[in-house]
Amino acid sequence: MITEEQLDKIRCIPITTLLEKQGYYPVEKKAAGVWFRAPWREESEPSLKVNADLNVWFDFGAHVGGDNIELIKYHHDKKFVQACELIQ
Repeated sequence: MITEEQLDKIRCIPITTLLEKQGYYPVEKKAAGVWFRAPWREESEPSLKVNADLNVWFDFGAHVGGDNIELIKYHHDKKFVQACELIQ
């Protein structure tokens, strides 16, 4: 069981940090966001945009996005609690 306090702490972890800890690094940094190549497919141009200010992401190739929990759920095919545990 994940408490509200734990959930608040998890949601504060930057998406860029989660990606970098998994070995994915930004390809480009712009005022509008940080761009990565999507880790779930091969691509030559980055399509995964992270808005570091809002701590949200959007994959323009798959038309999905969300917060850091949604990123882990999507990338690792996990349920909510499993994703939270992975982030912790």
